[in-house]
Amino acid sequence: MKMDPPYPDKVSYAEYLTWNDEERYEIIDGIPHLQVAPSRRHQPRMLLSNIIWMIMVCSQHH
Repeated sequence: MKMDPPYPDKVSYAEYLTWNDEERYEIIDGIPHLQVAPSRRHQPRMLLSNIIWMIMVCSQHH
């Protein structure tokens, strides 16, 4: 889930470089969006789906 950006206006790359690294933001069209870490419940599902995807890709190439 993305949270509302903390800034009402677009930000520049120079401004972005001054931010601390404690929170991760994705900049879309100059507007920062806070990236929220996946929940513990979500992580195993993503791992399983990534493994299945890798198996499918490898099996298509061999």
